[in-house]
Amino acid sequence: METFYESTDLWLIGSNEVYDAQKQIDFVNNHLRTDVKIKFTFFQILIKNMAGLILISVLFMFVKMTYTVLLNQMTWYCIAIAAWVICTGGLVYSMLNSMPWFKFERNEYGTVVIAEYFMRGQRG
Repeated sequence: METFYESTDLWLIGSNEVYDAQKQIDFVNNHLRTDVKIKFTFFQILIKNMAGLILISVLFMFVKMTYTVLLNQMTWYCIAIAAWVICTGGLVYSMLNSMPWFKFERNEYGTVVIAEYFMRGQRG
């Protein structure tokens, strides 16, 4: 039986093009009232599953090797203090909103100089 599309007409999608491809397929499906879906090859699915399995294995081995350190209360106290300082210090806010670390001004000659090393106006 002859197929409608030749195998050379297949669209090979890279891993960085999946989002764009899905948007294009959604556009075509909405306008033509069809139900076309992205199909992944067995090799692509196998590679992603192996990467996930390796990541879980590495995390398991890390926990197994550092089990005695993780049971220490001082370790968790230090982790909690570090998380508290990072979260309440405004570092996350400053990173998300691309706040500058330094305050820049122009001097009397017109060149840009650093006026303050840590800006007082930002949250961080």
